[in-house]
Amino acid sequence: MKKPSIRSLATAALGASLIFAATTGPAHASKSYGSCAELQAKYPNGVAKNKAAAQRAVTDGMNTPVINAALYKKHFKSLDRDRDGVMCEVMAALGLGGGGGVGDPEGAYQP
Repeated sequence: MKKPSIRSLATAALGASLIFAATTGPAHASKSYGSCAELQAKYPNGVAKNKAAAQRAVTDGMNTPVINAALYKKHFKSLDRDRDGVMCEVMAALGLGGGGGVGDPEGAYQP
């Protein structure tokens, strides 16, 4: 009996994996979000289309969003109202620890 070669085993394994991948479909289907409330349930700080948009959002006082280009592309028309590259962004907390925070330069806020 002839021993199977490594090449024939590798070819068989590759063929089996391609058949399996073709029949199972994508690893995960992208969920549809109809509102920012729905999106923020999974992505509480919003979703950015790329790193530059995420960095701009943080510079503008937003929490750091998740970067997901495919999700952004699917939903930006309805969920990125200001077209800044980040949908459903959330403003960062502003100095809520006794005054003198980012949003309170004079220290006037006293809880």
